[in-house]
Amino acid sequence: MAILSIAAKSKTWKVFFIALCLNLILVSAYSYIFIKVGQKNQNIAELTSAIEALTAEKENIKSIKETISETAPLRQQIDGYFIAKDGVVQFLNSIQSLGAGNQLGLKVLSVSVGPAPITPDIFELVNVGVEVSGSWSDVYRFAALVELLPFKVYLGRVDLEKVSSGALVADSKSAKLPVPPWKGTLDMGILKLK
Repeated sequence: MAILSIAAKSKTWKVFFIALCLNLILVSAYSYIFIKVGQKNQNIAELTSAIEALTAEKENIKSIKETISETAPLRQQIDGYFIAKDGVVQFLNSIQSLGAGNQLGLKVLSVSVGPAPITPDIFELVNVGVEVSGSWSDVYRFAALVELLPFKVYLGRVDLEKVSSGALVADSKSAKLPVPPWKGTLDMGILKLK
């Protein structure tokens, strides 16, 4: 019995070690598979969050594009309140045509560009000195119309005075009545887009 028992013990130990080795191999395989599945789940979660972020960004860009296209007419209207980037000459021409339309002699005394008092990174201030001459009503109308220009106008100085020379000008209302000439000097600043 002792021999049987030693042979049985030896066989039992062999079976035990084989089972132990198989269990260790299975545990290692399952652990490896578990770790790989966890890594795949983590990669899937990262990809899902990246896709959600890109989708949200795409929706934001789409919304911004729609807003830009919807507000284009309003932005153009707002831009019309300022001299365009290269529109100083056009502005000066409009001032001269305003003077000519009011039967005035107009002379541009000075033009300069400087920093704007508000948001100088977006705007510049075009300083214009203008002298007009004609009848009182025409000079006064010109000064009033300058304030009504569709631009942001800063009037620095408005000087209206009667010229004391003996010369007379014809009134624009009735060409028969001569009236004493008037002179107006206006210093104005107008915002211009940079």
